[in-house]
Amino acid sequence: MSELEEVRASGKRSERVLENNFRHFDHRLREIEEELKLSPYATLSEVIAWVEQLKIAIGKIKVIQESSIVKSKKEWGNLQDKMLDYMKIDTDFIQVFSHHVIFLVQLEQRYRQRLSIFANNLDNSVRYLKRYAKDLEKQGFSISGILAESKNLSDMNWLSILNY
Repeated sequence: MSELEEVRASGKRSERVLENNFRHFDHRLREIEEELKLSPYATLSEVIAWVEQLKIAIGKIKVIQESSIVKSKKEWGNLQDKMLDYMKIDTDFIQVFSHHVIFLVQLEQRYRQRLSIFANNLDNSVRYLKRYAKDLEKQGFSISGILAESKNLSDMNWLSILNY
């Protein structure tokens, strides 16, 4: 097997692994989204349970992020190392490396897009929770703990927390 074929095969193996990592990442986020669905007609006890689920989900998200997105970032470093390892860079090598760079750029865009969708879903639920808590306070219910929690959650910028 020629050096160019080895580089091409190595890139394809890496792309398959990274694609599987993304599928796993997407699947886990969909599971968390399902766990965090908050009905617009939620009862107070459902809202309280949702806040607790969100706290748990934040920890899961960080683990998912480390196991998926960090691997993608490492691949950029590996690619740079591989490119520097080859003394003979010709158009064939450049083409192979270029295809891999395009794959990595598109993969990074897919991660960002998926995280953006996830964060927007969370933001919508947090806004609902905040309105719900304020409305209950206006009606004379003492729910200072939930109101404080909803204010804390609404002050978070989910896109920056989840951004990598």
